[in-house]
Amino acid sequence: MKVLSMIQPWATLLVQGETLYETRSWKTRYRGPLAIHASQKVDKQACKYEPIRSLLAKNGYTEQNLPTGVILATCELTNCYQVIDANHTSAILDCGKA
Repeated sequence: MKVLSMIQPWATLLVQGETLYETRSWKTRYRGPLAIHASQKVDKQACKYEPIRSLLAKNGYTEQNLPTGVILATCELTNCYQVIDANHTSAILDCGKA
């Protein structure tokens, strides 16, 4: 099984369904089972930022109790979209291209 390693809190937010997409600078042709791994690193600034802090709290998490160094969940990678434009808070995806 392939593994996607993500910095916290992004891994937890994805697994909890609070965010739907993960952006990367590279594309993959892989489709199939995928494990979501929470790396050891925690983006502490992001954890303090609203609404991220509230989304974590809604699910019982804080910067201090986020799981790290573990597989959080498995999923099925079904598609990849090209990022047309991105900044620190959002991205525009081209959902017409895989």
